[in-house]
Amino acid sequence: MKPATPLFPCLALLAAILPTILCAETRPDSSRMLLRHDGLVSEALALSGRVEIHVSAMLARTTVTQRFENKSGDWAEGSYLFPLPEHASVDELEIRIGERRIVGEVREREDARRVLAEARASGRSAGLVEQHRAQLYSTTVTNIGPGETVEVRIAFSHRIDYHEGRFRLHFPTTLLPRYSNAQAVHPGAAVLRDAALESAPESPLPPLDAIPAAERPLQFLVELQPGFEITTPASLHHPVRLHRSGETVRLELVDGRGAQGRDFELEWTAARPERLEAALLVEELHGHAHALLMLVPPPDARPHRLARDLVLVIDRSGSMQGEAFEQAREALRLALDRMRPDDRFNLIAFNHQAAALFESPVAANRSNLRQAYRFLDALRAAGGTEMDQALALAMNAPTDEDRLRQLVFATDGAVGNETRLLAMVQRRIGKARLFAIGIGHGVNAGFLAQLAQAGRGNLTRIADTSQVGERTELLLRQLEAPVLTDLHVEWPFSAETWPDPLPDLYAGEPLQLSARLARPLAELGAARVRVTGFRDLEFFEMEWPLSRFEIAPGVAQAWARSRIDGLASVLPGQMDEQLRQDERLLTALDYRIVSDQTSLVAVDHTPRRTRDARLTRHRIPGELPADRDPALLIAMPATDGGTMEALLRGISVLVILVLLLFQRRIGRVDKRLQNATDQPEPGA
Repeated sequence: MKPATPLFPCLALLAAILPTILCAETRPDSSRMLLRHDGLVSEALALSGRVEIHVSAMLARTTVTQRFENKSGDWAEGSYLFPLPEHASVDELEIRIGERRIVGEVREREDARRVLAEARASGRSAGLVEQHRAQLYSTTVTNIGPGETVEVRIAFSHRIDYHEGRFRLHFPTTLLPRYSNAQAVHPGAAVLRDAALESAPESPLPPLDAIPAAERPLQFLVELQPGFEITTPASLHHPVRLHRSGETVRLELVDGRGAQGRDFELEWTAARPERLEAALLVEELHGHAHALLMLVPPPDARPHRLARDLVLVIDRSGSMQGEAFEQAREALRLALDRMRPDDRFNLIAFNHQAAALFESPVAANRSNLRQAYRFLDALRAAGGTEMDQALALAMNAPTDEDRLRQLVFATDGAVGNETRLLAMVQRRIGKARLFAIGIGHGVNAGFLAQLAQAGRGNLTRIADTSQVGERTELLLRQLEAPVLTDLHVEWPFSAETWPDPLPDLYAGEPLQLSARLARPLAELGAARVRVTGFRDLEFFEMEWPLSRFEIAPGVAQAWARSRIDGLASVLPGQMDEQLRQDERLLTALDYRIVSDQTSLVAVDHTPRRTRDARLTRHRIPGELPADRDPALLIAMPATDGGTMEALLRGISVLVILVLLLFQRRIGRVDKRLQNATDQPEPGA
């Protein structure tokens, strides 16, 4: 009889490929757009987009056009979740259906939802735009006819960043799922939920799935009119075509079908090298002059550096797997490289748990730094994203009063409990400074900017590996340079200024503030605005004449946005809660912008769908960053990029053990049969 076939090589091969096979089954089909309606997957509702941005001085006016094409034979409703730039003031909504044009109006959130529900039930076409987080918005369009295309146009204003002589326009196109463990059975089994999104309209919000880029074309058109001659703009993540006419530069993407999966980022500088000192933009609304002021402090000519305690924190959760984690690790290596002998440091790594390399900050000597490099090299990205423990470890670290205490977090910010984390930092930051490094495309920049502001630091974005060196170097120079503190603005007459209080300024940073003045533009006259503060305990001041201004649409909405966001960050007990909410709501209604309390809704007055015609609701998935693995972000629980695969490998091991036991039993039976066969027959 032939011996049993050895199973071990086959079992080893099975252990290696089974998790991959099972995980691969959850990957989106790369040949189509995934759409869900009534719990099913379909291709019935297509979406394409167009973004037009006009930049004037320090403000951008942007129009986003979303085209919903109903390819089915049913009436359809589509919901789409998308990001917008930080501090966007969304104030216009227009829906076009054939020759019909429907204009939206700002209403209280619940009132707007009621209007949409009534339009849905009565067969009238309608659209709703809502804000869910600092940068997260949704569009819902109902009663789209079979074979019909609906255009939804959203317009808003937002600010342009300026730092160390560079202007930067950042427009997000991607989203990361937010991690939450609120409903978890145990800490490692967190589910993908978002409390802020559970108050969404009756039509369910879209999932954050991956869409093949070729199926979601996106056009970008940018016109730069800064008011002075600029160098050739650099598009950091997309190839563009440029057209220059005097001081105006126009550009567009070379291929809109390759735009998705990467956020859009554009940089430019002034053609003449002289230093920009200030810019004052104004707009009159409701009888008040509104101002957007940017002042650029001169650099400090006296190098001075205090000894410091630097706590470096790295996010090693599953959502960071791949290029993003390597960027974060390289950024922290560069920070370690710049440590000086009188510095002290510590390293903290976190996913759904947090661990510190040392019990407290240690001297930056060769031995300790070697341990730190080994610690970083050994880290792998897996698990959920819970910042609570990491924040507590970083903020509770003991330090000396005569040392600067700086905390640097390298993360994508894919968390769900943003409000609790912000309140935690506001209460416990003490004299420390918290800086955030937003890693990768689709980073939760709105939250990270708020986190850094609460910690009196700032946010640095790193989208690609090519940016790690330059942007980390810039941040490290800021950490080492003197800080402008105790800043105060003095207007010649009554004014309400935001942010309040003014933030500290680091090397190369401008002071940007919004104000509503108690006078109309005609009465500004020759008065001057004055900013004072301290740099290294020495008095500092700057002035700017109010007569040197440019009129710019969107300044009033920028002030309203700053006020709404500023009041949202007020801690409980610092202001009557009902008064705080009322002030935020009234500001959004008075200035007609979308907030977490107000929405834009547009309704056609003519019913189009009959009551007996079926309405199918579609959830159009959002776009994941191209540098993240969709299977890890979607198929896995929350942002846990390794737990599911580990579970599958564990199951594989159990299967192998059972088969091995089975093989041993078969082997024993074979041996008994062989022995019986080998025995001579009686009488032989």
